[in-house]
Amino acid sequence: MGGFSQGAFMASIVWKKYQKPLGGLILFSSATNKSSRVDEAQENSPVFWSHGLDDCLFLYRHGEYNNLMLDDGKRKFLHVSRDGLGHAVDVVVKMRAKSFMEDIMTRPKL
Repeated sequence: MGGFSQGAFMASIVWKKYQKPLGGLILFSSATNKSSRVDEAQENSPVFWSHGLDDCLFLYRHGEYNNLMLDDGKRKFLHVSRDGLGHAVDVVVKMRAKSFMEDIMTRPKL
C-alpha cells in the first residue's frame, strides 16, 4: 500500500489500522500520522519512505519526525532522502523503490 504526498498519508493511516498483514507501505514525499499506533498485524510489514530535502510543500522535517518512528528494528525499513529534490520523485527514488519492492516480493513468506 502506498502513495505520493496526501495519497501516501492516507495510505499510511489505512496501513496502520488494517488488522490483517499487508505486504508493506511505500511513502513518497509524505509523512504518517504520528498519533495513531500501528496495528500488530503490520508489525513486520516493510516500509519504504523517500523524501526530497528541498520539499517546500511537505517539509522534510515533518516526514522525518513522523516516519522514523516506523524504523523500530522489527521491520525492513528503507529511507531515501534526496538533496536538491523538491516535492517530487526522481529516477533514483524510482529505482530504489523498484529494488525495495522486488526484494520484499521475492522474500519467502512465513
